[in-house]
Amino acid sequence: MKRIFITLAFLIFFGIGVSSLHAQTQKFNFSYSSIESAKAVRLPDPFSTEEREDPPIKEEITLDYKDIQQQSIGYEWLFSDSHNFKKLSYPVKMSCEIYDSHPDLRISGNGIYDSEGNLKRIILLRRENDLNPLVGNLEISEYNGIFSIEYGKEGKSIQDKIFRALYAYDYTHNKYGIKNNLNANTKYAIENLVGIQSKDEEIEKIAYEYKAARELKYIYGKGPRAAEFNVLWNRVSKNYPIIKAHREKMNNDIAQRWYMQVVSDHKERIYVCSKISRISDLCFNVEYTDGSTNKVILKATVEFYQVPIKKYSVESFQLVQNPQRYEWRVKDAQFIE
Repeated sequence: MKRIFITLAFLIFFGIGVSSLHAQTQKFNFSYSSIESAKAVRLPDPFSTEEREDPPIKEEITLDYKDIQQQSIGYEWLFSDSHNFKKLSYPVKMSCEIYDSHPDLRISGNGIYDSEGNLKRIILLRRENDLNPLVGNLEISEYNGIFSIEYGKEGKSIQDKIFRALYAYDYTHNKYGIKNNLNANTKYAIENLVGIQSKDEEIEKIAYEYKAARELKYIYGKGPRAAEFNVLWNRVSKNYPIIKAHREKMNNDIAQRWYMQVVSDHKERIYVCSKISRISDLCFNVEYTDGSTNKVILKATVEFYQVPIKKYSVESFQLVQNPQRYEWRVKDAQFIE
């Protein structure tokens, strides 16, 4: 009896197709829980040939397991070959894993870098945000950037940005008659909230830089780096009026209440992140299905890119600098009717 169960578990895990995975439903959750411990979570080894008595019980882990197989084609060695942790100082300073089988590559966080520290590939993109998951014998971390579509402050995760395509659809189709008698400020706020305009992201990046530079001014406003810092401060301090005007526009009561309502409406519907597949070394496709019909209703492309530390930037004055840091952008998010 036990062997029958093992065999069934193996067949379920390795034999089910995408259509079966679609049937696993989970409501989209707009809240974000903080990580309470640094305990590593071990994912099943996607490339193991050993039978397991206990298949994963969490739906998202099951889907992640299937996706990692596709995302890692040609790079299966990451999770099985021997590697050693190194702290390098030249030609670039970085902490990384180096594999005997691929000595020219540097594995750090969730990225693969060349010997000069240039990002060549993102290892994986998954749903859940367990801290430092283990895949095979490799520990993945957020040291250089995220590996989960759910990670981030409320409204700021990859998943949140993808879901804005739903709200943009509601806006363009005049849900609740919002476009009737729409004034300029309300239009500006809504179109930035749903991602039709990109001013909000642009100006919030400027706002972050301004706030950080204002705090750094107490350290670098005087001293040996004062002249260098003043170049930064003279540039960013001019942006305060732009930041203030933008935030006043975004604090539009009608826009905020309409946005809260459509977000609430979509909480009532079941959206399943059914597939995260690799397109290239730095790009992934993310698909969502309707939990009741299994039909694909939302697609997006997520692209990762390295962020260099430029002279006269906020990052160049931070005590802890990470030239291997990468960020992401959502491209071509579309709702499929």
